[in-house]
Amino acid sequence: QENMNEAADPTAPDGDIVLKNVNFDYREDAPLLTDVSFTIPAGKTTAIVGPSGSGKTTVLRLLEKLYEPQTGAITVGTQALDELNLSAWRDHLSYVNLDDDELERVTRLAGIYDFIAAKPEGFDAELAIWGNAMSGGQRQRMVIARELLKNADVLLLDEPTSALDAETATAISETFFSGFAGKTIVTVTPELNFIAHADQIVVMRQGKVEGVGTHEELMRSCDTYRQLVEEQSYQEVFVQ
Repeated sequence: QENMNEAADPTAPDGDIVLKNVNFDYREDAPLLTDVSFTIPAGKTTAIVGPSGSGKTTVLRLLEKLYEPQTGAITVGTQALDELNLSAWRDHLSYVNLDDDELERVTRLAGIYDFIAAKPEGFDAELAIWGNAMSGGQRQRMVIARELLKNADVLLLDEPTSALDAETATAISETFFSGFAGKTIVTVTPELNFIAHADQIVVMRQGKVEGVGTHEELMRSCDTYRQLVEEQSYQEVFVQ
């Protein structure tokens, strides 16, 4: 039987991404997602937040088509995600376009150009990106530069500023959002610097959606979100 992913229209769709009544289990007695429904608006930033084990990263895996939901549906524009050509959808998430001018442009945007230019070999220098030669902030900026080069329409970010100090995390988040303006961004993060940039916030707990809205709306209506925020110092991040 012909594989559905290969038979489907190879053109990646545009439009909002909608999760409707999505359920996903990795074993019978431990549901990871239960009746999850929300919309990811095209060209906007959606932050998914919640306690550990709430199913946030599972949502990203479903969007990547690494997992398939047991029941429910995910659509992109007017098309069902499970019927899309896999290669075309992955290209929609990752498109590489590289030349010398573009390489300089994106590394400047990412704030890593001076670091690279200071190397005797410049862009030809060999770097152990996860080694001791680069700081955490420099590694994250290299990741940003790489994603800028891909020029994807949809960006899925799993805790992009984890393990960074507050000052570096703030700089990274500002660089990221200036470089990816107009893209559809879905980020799983506990960092208020990223949440503050989000057009909408989805709050999850124990595999369920507990609230969707802005920071101000959720501070009023969602106990789980309010507790998460109050665990951090947010006075300097959000304008009260």
